[in-house]
Amino acid sequence: MIEKLKSLAFFMVLLVFVKSVKSEIPLAPALYVFGDSIFDSGNNNLLPTLAKADFKPYGLNFNGGATGRFTDGKTVADFIAEFLGLPFSPPYLSLRGSVKLTGLNYASGSCGLMDPISPCCITWANGTSACIPELVPCRNADKHYFWDGYHLTETVYRVIATKCFNGTSVCIPNNIKELVEG
Repeated sequence: MIEKLKSLAFFMVLLVFVKSVKSEIPLAPALYVFGDSIFDSGNNNLLPTLAKADFKPYGLNFNGGATGRFTDGKTVADFIAEFLGLPFSPPYLSLRGSVKLTGLNYASGSCGLMDPISPCCITWANGTSACIPELVPCRNADKHYFWDGYHLTETVYRVIATKCFNGTSVCIPNNIKELVEG
């Protein structure tokens, strides 16, 4: 019995080791992101525009705080990067000098609008615009669809990214996983 347990323990350690080695290899060499504020990871921080998200309450659930993402945490592009085994694509305008690239984010806010429905933060223009700087947002962002008057919460972005990566109802005719494996 002890020998069987030792063999099982060795197999489990080996399985974890093999799985961790395999997961270090990204499914794609790079991720290039194009879009509006739904995908912006900070390009607008470096542009002469009023459409910025580099202040609280943006980034409330993001490691590092407000980065220019128009949400409380990660965007769809951030989740796709994670699913591919890549780091987040940096904002194109933030690059200085020579760096190893695994993608770039060209997205910039104010390229499009969505209808506002119950934002999580207190916004300008009666819930139809960006968050008012430094005001405390709702405590349960994971229960809301919209972070501000235009942009979804991290929870909704996770659902979209997961369906786009694994499913067939959002990204068609192939999901991202099929594209990188095929």
